[in-house]
Amino acid sequence: MYVQMLVKGSNKIYHAIQSIGNLLFLELANRVPCGFSRYQLNFSPYKIQKDYFHMDNYAFVFQWEEISGLDENYTPIRTYQVCQVMEPNQNNWLRTNWITKGNAQRIFVELKFTLRDCNSLPGVLGTCKETFNLHYYETDYDTGRSIRENQYVKIDTIAADESFTQGDLGERKMKLNTEVREIGPLSKKGFYLAFQDVGACIALVSVKVYYKKCWSIIENLAIFPDTVTGSEFSSLVEVRGTCVSSAEEEAENSPRMHCSAEGEWLVPIGKCICKAGFQQKGDMCERK
Repeated sequence: MYVQMLVKGSNKIYHAIQSIGNLLFLELANRVPCGFSRYQLNFSPYKIQKDYFHMDNYAFVFQWEEISGLDENYTPIRTYQVCQVMEPNQNNWLRTNWITKGNAQRIFVELKFTLRDCNSLPGVLGTCKETFNLHYYETDYDTGRSIRENQYVKIDTIAADESFTQGDLGERKMKLNTEVREIGPLSKKGFYLAFQDVGACIALVSVKVYYKKCWSIIENLAIFPDTVTGSEFSSLVEVRGTCVSSAEEEAENSPRMHCSAEGEWLVPIGKCICKAGFQQKGDMCERK
């Protein structure tokens, strides 16, 4: 998380940013349960004053701030916050580093955040907002510090189911909101996420970025490997299995399965059988 660019830590289940201790982490993910393969996630806060923004060429003002605090259970957390509600025409951005996506074609983004009720803030009528925007930019390489706002595709406007007031602050009520959005199909090697504030009072507590896959299984004496789900919600990915040791494909009936968009194996077809002199025991073939 950077100011020139300032950084904090990260994390493969789910690939995700989540609050761990006093760091924000990215875990790029599959489907629970799954091991972690951690890598660095960076945030870059900036205020765009023109459609084209480049750190070397234009002045800029940082509006998102990295804040340490305690949640309602007095657990230390690290958040990014912005609250520029007194002036109109706000355009404050917070961007991740470049996230490589591997074989994933559909990515899910889970956001946890709090948002202040504008009615509980005096003197901000007409300038205070209760939404923010989520964007992404797909690219084959890290673009570094150069940022063009018009390259970013808007995913959605994010609103809170619950907003907090001054009274909630006094009672230590976070009123944490959770929203999940989908990106895809993606075709390039990686992407950026960006959070655009247009005049709200927000604390971004957690961001989880993940994809889904079907886990490796043995079915009908055939091994089906880990398989990333397809590019569309309705897509089924056909996978051909490999027979276990001392087994062979049944004549004209090779083993196949289909990986669904939700990461579940469906529609088993064909099978393997134990070779002569072997018999099936569980998911293996052993000598008779």
